[in-house]
Amino acid sequence: MSHITTKMVKSKGDTKRKVYVARWKEGSKKKEKIFERKRDASKFLETAGEDSKRELDLFGSDKTYIEISREYRLSLVEPTDGSDPIGEQTHRTYKRYLTYPAFVLQHHKIGEVDDEWMRDVRDYCVKNTNSTRAASEAFRLCKAVMSYAEAQGYIERAPGLKLNVAVSRSDRMQERIRKTDQVFTTDEVRTLLRAADALAQDKQKQRQKAWLSYRALAYFLAYTGARISEARGFPRVGFLHNQNLISIRQKATEGGEIEYPKTRDGIRDIPLVPELVAPMQEAMQAHDRDLVFSTRNGDPLELRNLYNRMWKPLIAKANEMAADEENELSPVRKLGFHALRHSYASRLIAANVDLKRLQVWMGHHDPAYTVKQYGHLVEDRAADAALMEKIAV
Repeated sequence: MSHITTKMVKSKGDTKRKVYVARWKEGSKKKEKIFERKRDASKFLETAGEDSKRELDLFGSDKTYIEISREYRLSLVEPTDGSDPIGEQTHRTYKRYLTYPAFVLQHHKIGEVDDEWMRDVRDYCVKNTNSTRAASEAFRLCKAVMSYAEAQGYIERAPGLKLNVAVSRSDRMQERIRKTDQVFTTDEVRTLLRAADALAQDKQKQRQKAWLSYRALAYFLAYTGARISEARGFPRVGFLHNQNLISIRQKATEGGEIEYPKTRDGIRDIPLVPELVAPMQEAMQAHDRDLVFSTRNGDPLELRNLYNRMWKPLIAKANEMAADEENELSPVRKLGFHALRHSYASRLIAANVDLKRLQVWMGHHDPAYTVKQYGHLVEDRAADAALMEKIAV
């Protein structure tokens, strides 16, 4: 096995310079040689240790890392073992993260990759991503590719599985802050819904008609905690007024296809809040299409159009109304649709809903995941204030 890596070495004075390190094996011994130029290192490796390179005698071991990486991603998108496929957004995220290991491994044969190479991958991820959390995810996926190669019989042992990226305390704190900041407060949700009411009563008939549906969508997201994909794919038969339930059985993909939720736990019934009834009934009475929130052709609303035509104008209207002190409304931050889902969870927690109900209504597969996602919201500020009064001197 042979490859090239870089490192910084001391130069004259206190300065450092980058050099290229050619590494190869002779028998069981690992050797390396330093070069000032990468092409010199590459030329040297063309002949160094040729007789001691690892034999690629396993079927598929001569495939490149990039080829195996593509195979791995395809196995997640189109699984053959009965597991649920990953979503489009998740696939794009994985693809982006896997570009970091590809910079190191590139078109090298998967059978040549060993623990030393995986250390280089880890170090590259730490150095070139914007946080140790991102580096950890990129390296985790690289190890998953190696495990996939082992499972397919391309290699005897997946290298680097014991290696990890340590997530810094700073990144852990920033993640906690990010989660906390991505939740609409109850006052912000109230402002958004009042703004939706106002837009649905607009004097311009065309805008009023559009906002009849958009208003219902805003209420639906606020009072069900549904994902935007589940809202876009919500059918009128899922509105079970007589049973006081909202039935989630499907979602719309970004491409407009209707399919089952991401996991079986996404199939769930959510209690119907009285405040949601009127907006939903008004929206459904305006058309006879299967999907409540749909185009004239009955297709799911495009996500990009929703952001531009519904979400951005809604936040703008909310802040316009909040600017008028007579309305007694709070300004609204420019967050995404998912902030309404987080807000729904936080209000359930504030209402002392038990963990099992919270898990089911949010569509999570495991209570531990629910705690991980929303544990930071479990607080009682009124009780905190009472405690502070007790310790006053």
